[in-house]
Amino acid sequence: MGAILITTQLPVFANLDFCKKGRELLQLDEDSAIRLLQCSLTHPITLEDEDARTLVKRVGCLPVAIRTCIGQINEADCSLEEYNKQWTDARAIIQDADVKHVETLNARYDKGLRELWAVSFKNLDGNARALINVFSLLDDEHIPEALLKNEKLYTKLPFLKSRVRAIRDLSQSSLIGKELGMETGTTLQTGKRFHIHRMTRTFAQIQMDHRAEQAAFDAASLLLDAAVVYAQKGVSFLREESYFQHVQALHDYYQSTVNGETVNGVITVSISFIKVIRKVAW
Repeated sequence: MGAILITTQLPVFANLDFCKKGRELLQLDEDSAIRLLQCSLTHPITLEDEDARTLVKRVGCLPVAIRTCIGQINEADCSLEEYNKQWTDARAIIQDADVKHVETLNARYDKGLRELWAVSFKNLDGNARALINVFSLLDDEHIPEALLKNEKLYTKLPFLKSRVRAIRDLSQSSLIGKELGMETGTTLQTGKRFHIHRMTRTFAQIQMDHRAEQAAFDAASLLLDAAVVYAQKGVSFLREESYFQHVQALHDYYQSTVNGETVNGVITVSISFIKVIRKVAW
């Protein structure tokens, strides 16, 4: 007796209507990700191997990304320590992830990481593309749909008018995922929320030219500035805390352009960005 596991990028299958077994497959936990490395690498490793843990964390324990790393390591015939020194971040792994790296005997898959996501991005219209660009500059988890429900910004950010269709297209392409309401230590966060895997997020950043990058940065700044308000007398500021991680992510991305970690040059700071940083500082 055995079992057959069929996977697809189509989220429509991620429910119990399909053979009563449909599920969304999220990233692996760290130990399972290391075991995936163990069964395919020519150099033996253990669960306690810090280089292995560094690698799986770098790719967010995403199975297809781990398979790509396995192909790259075996093709280069290098140790995990050497690999981590050469492929220092997610950008380096994606940019060097050609199809040949995943068609080796140890990592068979008919698409490289760039090709895998490039096909999904190619099929997006302008509104969905603008939205995924904004998502790529925010934190990868707990992106509230409420952030996008701002009719006052329709003129400046036309893609918001097609928010529902854009979210549908991104979800159907498996570029983003939906989250349910979640409880934190201090407040109950309700409403629809989304996540984007950090590797998908990195690819979205890579594929933007400077004009698209600046537009996404300005849009994210406008949205966050509108969402975060100054605490007033008798009003708790905690209701705004769900946006703090996204303001931090946007600030970190700006800083990465200043430090030369991106290829397009330094982002131009907007008034909205300065305002939202000042609000959160309070």
